Amino acid sequence: MSKYQSTLKNLYKDILKLPMNQECLKCPATTKEPLLPFVGDKFDGGGRFMFVRVGHQEDVGTLTADGYRDLSTVIRSLWNTNRDYFRLLRLITEPIYGKEGFRYISLSELVKCTMPNEAEDQDYTTIDLKTLYGDVIEWMIESCYTKQRIIWQDIKAIKPNAVVFLYLIWSNLKK
Repeated sequence: MSKYQSTLKNLYKDILKLPMNQECLKCPATTKEPLLPFVGDKFDGGGRFMFVRVGHQEDVGTLTADGYRDLSTVIRSLWNTNRDYFRLLRLITEPIYGKEGFRYISLSELVKCTMPNEAEDQDYTTIDLKTLYGDVIEWMIESCYTKQRIIWQDIKAIKPNAVVFLYLIWSNLKK
């Protein structure tokens, strides 16, 4: 376990008490298995870029014994998929770091638990979050981001040089 993994797991479990604190217990998330931030093994030697997206709709990562999702065990296989998020990250990082850009960056999310997945055939590229999720996503963002300020705790623990917030609604990204 890297120094970041143990620090972040301690932060989530012992300090923030995710997902068992009072705010999390009220949350309408479909799955309460917080996704731990990912920090690549060469992050300290790279530009120390952290990429943050709103949230995830699927149960990514390996479920740990204590109920957290960990990307570090599956990042290599996810990195080369056609999922929009990883395609976008590859487009950004490959010119700088080459084919294994995930090793040099960190990844986190504003909403830590799985967001509701309305329909597999939904076109996510042309619809906004409010239309897609209604009040549930607003509640989750309000809870994780505004009230608990979890992303700011992630940033404090990881200490990136730059944070890039990705809002994944676009229509012309080449596949």
